[in-house]
Amino acid sequence: MAGPQALDHSRYAKEPLDREALIQAYKAVHGTHDLSREVERLAHSDRVRALTIAVEILHRGASRGWDTFDVMSPLGDVLKQNGRAVLDELETQAKHSVAVRRALWRLRRQTMTMAWDQLEPLVGSTTDYTDLDVPVPPPQKQLDVDERIIEAWFEHEESFGHFQN
Repeated sequence: MAGPQALDHSRYAKEPLDREALIQAYKAVHGTHDLSREVERLAHSDRVRALTIAVEILHRGASRGWDTFDVMSPLGDVLKQNGRAVLDELETQAKHSVAVRRALWRLRRQTMTMAWDQLEPLVGSTTDYTDLDVPVPPPQKQLDVDERIIEAWFEHEESFGHFQN
């Protein structure tokens, strides 16, 4: 399941500290923090817009080769705040998107605002281990401000990874 690269020792070797890269990552994290958390704020005030942005992050993450686990937090934020209020729109999104269904499958244990029996029909048989070769939907152009939110979210997450290594 892990693939041959999981056994490659060099993959896990410590890399020397690149001070300049760390400084640049810090600046990027600091500079994008507020905007990268905008989906969470929008979940309180404009749940449909927040859900649209969260789904776009899922799709763009998949097209960038990111794992569902890496891009599901905005959808989780929308679900935690709105639960049943976004169920109809979420059902529409899930019908057309494996990425959405996979994220819902992963979020089932973290989403306390909704019972799993409400999300399970949306997920169907999709898991991390099914529907692997389904094409990712192309990016959907968003409002300019929403495009900045999406890109800030990715930049923040990419830069934050420098602090975890």
